[in-house]
Amino acid sequence: MLFCATPLAQEYPSRPIRMVMPFAPGGPTDIVARIVSERLATRIGQPVVIENRAGANGIIGTEHVAKSSPDGYTLLMAPTSHAINPSIYRKLPYDTLKDFASVVYLGASRGLVMVVGRDVPVKTPQDFVALSKKQNTAYAAAGVGNFTHLAGEYFNMVAGTNVLAVQYKGAGPMVQALYSGEVQAAFLGPVQAIGLMKDGRLRPLAVTSPQRLAQFAEVPTMRNPASRVTTSTAASRRRCMRRPRRRATSSSSSTARSTPCSRSRR
Repeated sequence: MLFCATPLAQEYPSRPIRMVMPFAPGGPTDIVARIVSERLATRIGQPVVIENRAGANGIIGTEHVAKSSPDGYTLLMAPTSHAINPSIYRKLPYDTLKDFASVVYLGASRGLVMVVGRDVPVKTPQDFVALSKKQNTAYAAAGVGNFTHLAGEYFNMVAGTNVLAVQYKGAGPMVQALYSGEVQAAFLGPVQAIGLMKDGRLRPLAVTSPQRLAQFAEVPTMRNPASRVTTSTAASRRRCMRRPRRRATSSSSSTARSTPCSRSRR
């Protein structure tokens, strides 16, 4: 069985590695990818280049990795949508289980943060429900079936609202839409939300986790008695690659040593 396209005697890695991010720059998964790529490059002595290939809830970038040479030089930063897509799309241009070798688990978010633009006159999810029943409102999502989309639709289902979902190619463009007033709300990952709220252009309404998040101690949960909405979701990220499993094991060890989230994992 041929495990790699390069000569077996050649040291790996002998050239730069590409890490494909299947969403636009600026989102939480993109932030994680850049932290990991920097530390991994230091560990292995080769550049790790981030390549954003956004669109179709991550399918475009994921397909690119699936069709790349299985030599260990093309990685996929796989967000939650990698696991969700097989359940919501009848046919994908790749096999989620067979076409990829999982390298390392990078961590999970305990929930999302529901935010609105600073000019939206609401302070709680209940206020937003009332506003949405009086006038047309919209929320931003990072692709059909993305966890930011599923969270918004679950909000609609539980709250009895009909807030319009507007799809973007990633969390970065979602935030720009919030800033401009093109949409009124969004569900963002904590890593992204905490940095964006410092300048006051976004206002947090609640977190979707069962308990309050340490980074947002003053922000209530959706389970707060003042809100009729209860929702919870988690976003996990994996780094995958199209390559032989023997080499995947070697790279996994390097990545585990080079990432803070791997070191803190119990």
